[in-house]
Amino acid sequence: MTSDQPDMRQAWIDFCDEIKGAVDYVFDPDQVTDSPVDEAEGVRHVLRSLIKASLATFENSDAQHPELGWFHPSKMGLDNPDAFYQSAPVDLHYAYELSGNIGSVAYLGFALMSMNWGTGEIELLRSLNVAELAPDEAGQFAVILSPDPDPGDTGHPWFQLPEKRTSLLVRQFLSDWENEDVAEMSLRCLDPDGLPPRMTPAELVANLGRVASEVNRVPQHWNDYYRGHIERGEVNSFAHIEPVPAEDVGALGGSTEQLYAECWFEVGPSEALLIEVEVPDCVYWNVQLGDIWGQSVDWVNRQTSLSGGQAVLDDGVFRAVLSHADPGYANWLDLHDLSQGLVLFRWNQSDVVPLPQARVVSIDELAAAMPVTELAVSLSDRADVLARRRRAALGRVLR
Repeated sequence: MTSDQPDMRQAWIDFCDEIKGAVDYVFDPDQVTDSPVDEAEGVRHVLRSLIKASLATFENSDAQHPELGWFHPSKMGLDNPDAFYQSAPVDLHYAYELSGNIGSVAYLGFALMSMNWGTGEIELLRSLNVAELAPDEAGQFAVILSPDPDPGDTGHPWFQLPEKRTSLLVRQFLSDWENEDVAEMSLRCLDPDGLPPRMTPAELVANLGRVASEVNRVPQHWNDYYRGHIERGEVNSFAHIEPVPAEDVGALGGSTEQLYAECWFEVGPSEALLIEVEVPDCVYWNVQLGDIWGQSVDWVNRQTSLSGGQAVLDDGVFRAVLSHADPGYANWLDLHDLSQGLVLFRWNQSDVVPLPQARVVSIDELAAAMPVTELAVSLSDRADVLARRRRAALGRVLR
């Protein structure tokens, strides 16, 4: 090491020292649970944050040679089980072409946004949806993202944007896991300065700091955010949902084309939480469960979520049964041994904010509480549904 180079070994030691405390909140005696399983999942949550931050910082981080990479669900901020998420770094001092085929997913949306969770800087620059891509009859499209004005002769939609370094986040939501095809797209910088160089010592040290900052902040951020439901008494009830959302979901990294309804649940081993809601006219909707850390619960092997294409409606009404054992209804949400956690609805491009009704009943009272028209499911039927679910999930998100 020369005198003008940073001490990379010391930077690594400092990095390890800094992330040691990232799990302190998991073992905080004031946590909402003292379950050893919840604590193990909390440490796992921190490790997932480390993996996500490391990949974004050290691998797909070159804005002049971006990779519109798929990333395995990060289990953070109630990631959507129906989603195929993609992201790429973008520096809008340069021009980009986004092109491909829109596929047949229920919803395809794009967000150009800064997502520096380590510093808490979340800024949405621009959202795009399928209509703005102007695809042809075969679903092919090409759009330009540039700091310069539209010259008017490209033949493609042109979006002039502020000269900022940001990220392109792609959300693809499948309502029918088995039959919808995700969009196939590519992103390229039209005027790069050259091929990417190797990493320098200064870049290594700076990147280690960025990763440590995110790992130390992000997991606890989500835990604190979701615990707010308990502090406000929003347990087993959606009564707090406002007809007009009070918070800017874009500032939290959410989709500005979606309305959300969520609450904390607490369900005992001999209880069920019955949720009813009239489904509005919308492009896409779903419901899912999350654990106390804001992680989606195993949706590959268990029915812990339902999309609009998977759910069964009774005269326009959706009824979900949250319970630990299979109650024999189509819209069962498997609590997966969770005594508490989160339940979240998404309503994409809906003009209204539905207000779900929720009530706790004993398992013995469940049959009397359910309409006779509600679809019953046998054990063999459930096994078939779960097998098909697993095949479709792994076909989309093979690890």
